[in-house]
Amino acid sequence: NINTRTGKNIATVSASIVNNYKDDINNLLIIGRIPSKGMINSDDELINNTINTELVKAISTSGLLSKVYYSPLSDCSIDDNSWVENPENISEMKSFKIELDDSNMSHGEKLSFETNFFLPESLRLNQNGYMLYTAYYNYNNEQCKEDFVINIRTEQGTISEQDCQTKDEIVVNKANGNKIVLGTRATVSGID
Repeated sequence: NINTRTGKNIATVSASIVNNYKDDINNLLIIGRIPSKGMINSDDELINNTINTELVKAISTSGLLSKVYYSPLSDCSIDDNSWVENPENISEMKSFKIELDDSNMSHGEKLSFETNFFLPESLRLNQNGYMLYTAYYNYNNEQCKEDFVINIRTEQGTISEQDCQTKDEIVVNKANGNKIVLGTRATVSGID
């Protein structure tokens, strides 16, 4: 549990994208947003965040070679000109974009990434912070998009570990019967 009345706490969100298709996917691109006010989702809808967070450090990736870009905007688009690879002040960044160095992702390959952000001091009860990320990719010459949401919320003056557990879900699409085609898992952990 997080004590919401004293000091800043650090939340760590780890996520993985796995290609569960039988063939390659191409041009995987991930757009993510850390919890902040004024944030929009991939459908340009405003998200009601009442928790405003700050990145602690650069986002780390593993599994596949990739580059991470950052934007101080919580409503930027894929092609926005605010993306930078090495921001001067990481704590001012609200969005991130992950691009693979190789445009193909083979069956079974996994891209993992970890995001660390400060939760504000003196959180009040009943506050929400949504972290969003969207995976864009091509499969069989079709453009695809998958949205993922992690909700961190305060209850009774704490952020409940149980609440985080229930929000950690494997999200999948189903095609051709019950085949898993793309999956991801995100966990909230290491809250100091």
